[in-house]
Amino acid sequence: MEKVNVKKAKWSHIIQYSFAQVINIPFLMTMMYVMYFFTDVFGISTIAAASVMAFARLLDSVTDPLMGILIDKTNTRWGKFRPWFFVGGILLSGSFALLLYSPNFSSTGKVVFAYIVYAIYSIGFTMIDIPNHSIKAMLSQDPTQRALLTIPGNVVTNISMLLVMVLTFPLVDRFGGGQAGWRIVGIFLGIILFIGFMITANGVKHYDNPKAYVGRKIPTLKEQFKAFTINKPLQMLTFAVATNQFASAATGTVTAYYFIYNLGRRDLMSIRGLITFGVSLLVTIAVIPFVLKFEKRTLFIWSSIGAIIPSIVLLFTPYDQITVILAALAVATVFGFTAGYLQWTMIPDCVEYSEWKTGVRAEGAITASFTFMNKLGSSAGGFISGVILAAVGYAAGQAQAPQVLKAILYMLVFFPIAGHVCSIISMSFYPITKKFFFNMLDDINKNKQETVNTTE
Repeated sequence: MEKVNVKKAKWSHIIQYSFAQVINIPFLMTMMYVMYFFTDVFGISTIAAASVMAFARLLDSVTDPLMGILIDKTNTRWGKFRPWFFVGGILLSGSFALLLYSPNFSSTGKVVFAYIVYAIYSIGFTMIDIPNHSIKAMLSQDPTQRALLTIPGNVVTNISMLLVMVLTFPLVDRFGGGQAGWRIVGIFLGIILFIGFMITANGVKHYDNPKAYVGRKIPTLKEQFKAFTINKPLQMLTFAVATNQFASAATGTVTAYYFIYNLGRRDLMSIRGLITFGVSLLVTIAVIPFVLKFEKRTLFIWSSIGAIIPSIVLLFTPYDQITVILAALAVATVFGFTAGYLQWTMIPDCVEYSEWKTGVRAEGAITASFTFMNKLGSSAGGFISGVILAAVGYAAGQAQAPQVLKAILYMLVFFPIAGHVCSIISMSFYPITKKFFFNMLDDINKNKQETVNTTE
């Protein structure tokens, strides 16, 4: 087979693009701490907090597909994706700061405030998240570079993990603790978000401009829907990401409760985060030769298997075995992080698959379906955890009853196992291999050339 010509991006531009991964700051914060913030700092019930998060995902069922449609139909002097970085950057940064703000309202007023702000936050997140991942298919067509271009982004993701997992509680305490401390942390992180999004918008201007879309057909609503219905790789990937994210979100939601109430050691949260940060940073580099040598599907499956084993260890580890607990949680996070890293590298391949099948590129619609399932899995993990905590009698800021402590442990163990098992089953049917991809790309380029010859 002849060598297929593929478009590649400059690494200086890729590095600027990677700053968009500061979006992991609010993502990790909402996954790990917002439930705790709502119940133990802001002062609303666990069922109310869980309902707020569920409502946001219901909103996503409308806004995610709509954003995908809007992106595919956007064509401005600033490009297709960059305008959304500008608007979404303002909305997400501001709403995230408000999310950690604690106004002195009545109990009902607090719940209403949480609903409104979390809804605005979810819309802002969507405005950034979908363009952020949609544009990957524009940056590079080379599958090797696509796997590697996420490396700088993973460095930014690791720094985001450091800020959230290691420094959140120390910063809250440093800024006075309680509601005041959380408020200042929200403003500080919101500023970081906005700066990161503006750097990304500048970096992608070389690829996202009107010249890049000359002659491209704008997909109809029917074609955008078809981009998902005929796309088996995307269907398998979106189901896997939903169940994988369910596992991560369930773990993240109950981890704070586990450290504070089961272990009685809130101080270990930062230590656990620091360990996870260090190991994950090493994984970011160490995973490169594996991505180049093995199929992404195979690595995803083995990473999911690796994430299951530490959960089993936690089930049988006494609470006084702190070293074993920290090691198990760190290993689980690393394998989960690796699976998460791999799934994002597969989205552009699904965009190519859709174009191969239909002749139409629909980055926005495809990415929207992926991000929606990602958020659906995340919210399911958080919502179900909140409902269970309420059902077993969780009481904020107090010593918990034995059944509450047992429920926290079981959720920390069995939810991730269930999620990863489902992900493994789904990815077993993911069809795109390296050989398949190059054959597919060759067909796409031939079809484009035939179209050009016909019109001449």
